[in-house]
This record gives sequence, C-alpha cells and structure tokens, in this order.
Amino acid sequence: MSYKGGPSTLFGNAANFVAPLFALVESAYYKFFRRLSWRDSVEVLTQRLSLTSEVELKETCRSPVSLWFHGASLGETRTALAFCAAVLRALDRKNAVLFPYENNFQIRSLLFTSANVAAQEPLLRGLDFLNKTSLKTGTSAEFQRRLVPYDCPSCVNRFLSRFLPRNAIFIESELWPTLLQESKKKGVKLFLLDGRLSPASKERWTSSAFGTSMLKQMLTSFHFIGARNEEEAFFFKQFGCSNVKVIPPLKVLLPSGSEGDSVSLPTRFGPSWMVCRTVHKIASLKSLPKGISTHDPEEISLLRVHKRLCTTWKLERKPLLILAPRHVERTSKIFRAAQFIGFKPSEIAVHSRHSLSDNVSLLIIDSYGVLSSFFQQCKVVFVGNSLVPPGGGHNIAEPLHYKCVVLHGSYIKNFVETWRYLNIFNSSSPVTCMIQNEDNLFNRIQYFLLHLEKAHEWGEMGYTSVKEAEEFVVSSVLHELVFEPSTAIS
Repeated sequence: MSYKGGPSTLFGNAANFVAPLFALVESAYYKFFRRLSWRDSVEVLTQRLSLTSEVELKETCRSPVSLWFHGASLGETRTALAFCAAVLRALDRKNAVLFPYENNFQIRSLLFTSANVAAQEPLLRGLDFLNKTSLKTGTSAEFQRRLVPYDCPSCVNRFLSRFLPRNAIFIESELWPTLLQESKKKGVKLFLLDGRLSPASKERWTSSAFGTSMLKQMLTSFHFIGARNEEEAFFFKQFGCSNVKVIPPLKVLLPSGSEGDSVSLPTRFGPSWMVCRTVHKIASLKSLPKGISTHDPEEISLLRVHKRLCTTWKLERKPLLILAPRHVERTSKIFRAAQFIGFKPSEIAVHSRHSLSDNVSLLIIDSYGVLSSFFQQCKVVFVGNSLVPPGGGHNIAEPLHYKCVVLHGSYIKNFVETWRYLNIFNSSSPVTCMIQNEDNLFNRIQYFLLHLEKAHEWGEMGYTSVKEAEEFVVSSVLHELVFEPSTAIS
C-alpha cells in the first residue's frame, strides 16, 4: 500500500485535526496539576500551536534564526546550551567559519526549543549565561527560547515561517516526522548530535512497513549524524544515512551557567552527600504503608543508608543528605517515605519551603535547574536510577566538574559510553565508584565522609579527567561543523 506524499504527510494530516485538542488538554494540565498561572498555561497553548503574536515576534526576533538547537527535555536542553557555549568560545579562539556551505555565515540569532515545559526556566538562566558569553566573544547574538510546536503541518509551517531557521542541531533522539520533513523542504540544514535510539524505540519504529518508511524519511533528512557509538552508527547507515560518524559523548560538557552558581550550607552541619535524579518506578514493596507503595526501591535504599549513617555517626556534626528527585512533584511522597524509614518531620526540610534548622539531616530539592548550586557543597554524589534494575543512569560527568566523588550503581546503560570515555583519560583507576548493593554504598559513603582528604584526591582525579575529555569532545565534534577560513566554501 502506498501513501501519497509519504508516511510523514499522512501522519501530519492526521495530526492537524488533533493538535488543538492536545494543546487545550496540555494547557489545562499545567494550569490545574502543575500550578502554572493562567498566563503561563495560555503561553503553553500558543507556543505549541505557533500562535504567538506578530508584535511579540518582532520584539524578540529581529533577524532570521541562524542556528536552532532542539532537545526533548531538561537533560538534552542543558547539553545543547553547553555545546552552544563551546561553539561560541571555539569560534572566537580559532577565527573559524561555522557551516562553510553558507556564504559569510554569522551567528546573529539563536533559538532553543524543548518539548518539555520543565526545561524552559533553566533554559532562561542558560540563555542569560550565553548572552554574557557572546558579549565577551564579540558575537552580540540574540538568544530565544520556545516550546517546540506540535508535529502537524499547520503548526510547524507557522513556526518555520516566523523564525526562518537556516541550521538546526537536534540532540539525541528527538525525531518528529513533520518537523524534519518541513524543515528540509524549506532548506534548513539538519544535524543530529549524540544520536541514539533506545531498543524500545527501534522496535516500535521497525515493527511495521509504515513505521520503517517513516523512520527512513526522518533519518535521511539529516545533513550529518553524530552517533553515540558504533552500534547506533550502523543502525543509522542501514536506513540510507551516508554522512554518519561516531562522536564523543556531549554529556561530558559542563552545562552553561553552572560555574557561577553557588549556595551556602550552614557550618553547623557535618559533611554533606547528595543523591541526584532518583526516578519513580512502579515497584511492589509490601513493607511500605499505603501512599508510598510505588516508590522506587532505590530511593528507599538510599534513605536507609542515610538513616544508618546518622545512627552510627560518632562525630558531633552529623552528615546531611541532599536528595534531588528527577520529578520534583514527588516531594511529598518522598517526605512520607523518609518518615517511614525513621526520620522525624523536624529532621526533614524541603528546599523551597523550610529553613535548615539544627536538627535537619535530610534536605529534599523540589525545583529544577539548581543541582549545580549544591554540587559545590557536597563531597560525595550518588547518581540515581542506577542501583536497581532496569535503571539506565543519569549524567555522571556533571558532578565531576565540581570535584565531587561520584558514585553510581552498575545499571548505567544510558551513560555507559560517557563512563568508558571518561576512563580513557585516567587509566590508573576508575574516575567513578561503581556500587553493587546497599551495604557497599553505606561503606563507601562512610569512608569518604570520614576521610575527606581521600575524597579530595578522588575529586581532583575526576576533575582532571572530565576537563581533558571536555576539551577533546569540543575539538572532535566541531571538526565536523567548523572549518578554517582558507577551506570554507563560498
């Protein structure tokens, strides 16, 4: 069976009918369940449908977008910000030409889009940092942020007609059929960096002839694909992508604006350790009371470890655990879980609501984009979603930039390339500590908190490795996009 205009066209035509309904539902969700203001929830609707007023666009976009970055959620958006900052610094140092197929290419206006509303606030702070970076390098570019439009022809074409992007860099696996097809039609050069597809996504796309055809149409829209590893590169090439290369992981780059962040913890607290990005999973824990039966067993293990630390701690100032869940709306459930483990309500503080009293031993972070503020205060960081299967892990490189000892479980399939890559730059010993179980985690944390000089040594070793890796990543990836003026194509 054939589809006139291809599978993406059929998909796009169907999406045109449901987009307004989806926009209303999403806007209502953020208003009533995520507590956004009416103005912000309406803004979600207008940006998804690309209905932003022409007056606002004239104020925010005085020239066509020369470079457009897109990432699905907070992690990919932070990677895009970090890479953009590296691009600005590299162009300033090398006096090089970006995208040599353009005549006299200059960065005048940059656009960042995300599919996740939670990424917009951290993105605003990141753009402020990029603006300062551009002023230092003499670029004087405009920086804008938007939610990506719904993947239907009407929304996408309004978006492209208003912003007029010329080059687009997509991060990881954010593939939208209509967005890619229409962008290519309008002459936008598309690049996919850190490209990957999860096993589930591959199975979903290739389970039918229609899905396979649509995936091929999307992947061949890219001018260049920087794959995460050889396996991904082989997969992309199977679909007719000719310009595919394996590139180093972009996750080793320090997110933009992080270096200047800081927070001070009162000196009355003992050494602090941090757990970042624990993830909610459906799990049957019969020992837990009603209301917290679906908590991640990893989270329960971490709370037990800290309770054990506090109970056995012999020094005057007890350690402080800073727990940052991946989804901050779960704060109240984590609070109840901590009470079940044995913490008194007076020993638990929520970052945005409570002050740190003398007897607080657990601080729960309930806002996005503030992790870097606490990395500077912590000696030890455990990266979550890695101790209990199936796991997957989170970015293990970011805490290394702050000279933290980084611990994680063995289930880091989403970041195994980053882990391997970082260890290339330190062959004497691993740059992170891999934890096998709860007892192993307790022993490691207790050791480093009691021997801060050893924690300092590990932190310095990890910092050196991640900085060397960062420099190599930037030079390797930019080599595919940046050319010296003598080799530029006019």
